[in-house]
Amino acid sequence: VICKDVEPIQDFIIQKLDRGATISQGRGAYTGAERSIIFTTLTRRQASQLRAYIRQNSLQAFITMSNTIDVFGEGFSSV
Repeated sequence: VICKDVEPIQDFIIQKLDRGATISQGRGAYTGAERSIIFTTLTRRQASQLRAYIRQNSLQAFITMSNTIDVFGEGFSSV
């Protein structure tokens, strides 16, 4: 998620979806505008909930999603 106002989206991910996130700062190549970039790993259902939350609250955000075959590491159980 790329956005100006990171707090409401960060809070939703942590409090409502019970997931963690990594936040970085970025700068738009075209506009030069500073933005926050939120990286998180969600289930499909959680991704839909996040998308709906952003739309319902008219938050200015750009979302990109990709399918992942496997997730492993701290906080994730191995199968």
